[in-house]
Amino acid sequence: MSLPFADVVKFRREFHGLKTITTGHDLIGRKGALAPIIGVPLETLSKRKNFRLLDIGAYDRALGEAIKRHGIQFEYRSVDPDRSFDHDFNEIEDADDGYDVVAAFELIEHLKYDDVVQLLHHAYRRLLPGGLLFLSTPHPYHPTRFVSDASHVQHWPPHDLYAVLRHIGFESNDVQLYGVVYRGRPGARAIVESIRCFIWRCIGLEFRGGILAVAKKSVPS
Repeated sequence: MSLPFADVVKFRREFHGLKTITTGHDLIGRKGALAPIIGVPLETLSKRKNFRLLDIGAYDRALGEAIKRHGIQFEYRSVDPDRSFDHDFNEIEDADDGYDVVAAFELIEHLKYDDVVQLLHHAYRRLLPGGLLFLSTPHPYHPTRFVSDASHVQHWPPHDLYAVLRHIGFESNDVQLYGVVYRGRPGARAIVESIRCFIWRCIGLEFRGGILAVAKKSVPS
């Protein structure tokens, strides 16, 4: 399941940059609302079916709770080796197939490169045709975001993340990458963060703290 460097180089050439989105403290609503870029597709999907979602690296299962608060009907399953919380699976290899959505938020930066490639192969296989993958990670070019956590072991430049998603099977037109600006919680801290973000942007530093990939598995013709 290794990724040949020739594939990385080939797919890097396809990448056309990040679209910018703004959200609250985080994408999954742990300390606020679920980001619309995630919530809206899930609401649309729920109108068609009682969809199944697999949350990889789920930790405290906050994503499942946030989606429930939106009143969305769905079937939630979580994967995490940490037994501090009650998860459905402790390893991705144990998870069953047939999911409409697979999510991995703020996970891949904690894993080694080859382990991420293998993990995403497993995630892709568990997605139904037409299914969605949501994947987030800190932006490595941001001045502080990646280095703020000692457990981060692998940075993910956006063009390399795109290359891996293409390598595991997603088509070029079905992969969208976004640079995420986190607003933070209301109050003085949010104002300071906004000013800092503005200054970094003016002097040419990366002002987007995160990367979000949204990929759709193609439907066989």
